Amino acid sequence: MSTRTDAALIMHNPDVIEMVAFFLGMYNLQARGLELFSPQETIENWIADYDSAAVVFDLAPPYKRSTAVARDLVHRFSDRLFIFTCADPVLAVRDAEWLQDYPLFQKPYEPLDLVGLIRSQVAALAASKQAARFPAVSISRRPLEVSASRGATSDRIFPGAPAASSRCTGRPAGRSECR
Repeated sequence: MSTRTDAALIMHNPDVIEMVAFFLGMYNLQARGLELFSPQETIENWIADYDSAAVVFDLAPPYKRSTAVARDLVHRFSDRLFIFTCADPVLAVRDAEWLQDYPLFQKPYEPLDLVGLIRSQVAALAASKQAARFPAVSISRRPLEVSASRGATSDRIFPGAPAASSRCTGRPAGRSECR
């Protein structure tokens, strides 16, 4: 399938999935939701198929069980941002200390806070992919070396231009100074 989605919403409540997807849509971000009652293998395949930049995962008591599934997902999809939601973050962190390294929203949370975090991750991912496509170019402000190619002189190519191998420096408003 492999359809790009900005956020995978793996939550218990379909109404919350719909609400978060609605807010993400206001910012032209694509979200797909899956109810958390699905088996772990289904969740893994679903995340892989939609290639989401961010995964929102709703933890449920008993936290030892749901955090074990979440930990497996984090390890398998380490290139994604994981955001967790739960009713009691203190109990969740007590059962899984590694959650301290991830965004963790306590229910009820402000949907726009969650959306803001997802938006920033999607933007950062897009910027890193853009940077990978276009390597950084270093531009120097050193004087430009001008030299004529073999068999040609600069005054034949550009009448009134400075002689070959002169040093020219750029000036504001398109003027240059050559020596």
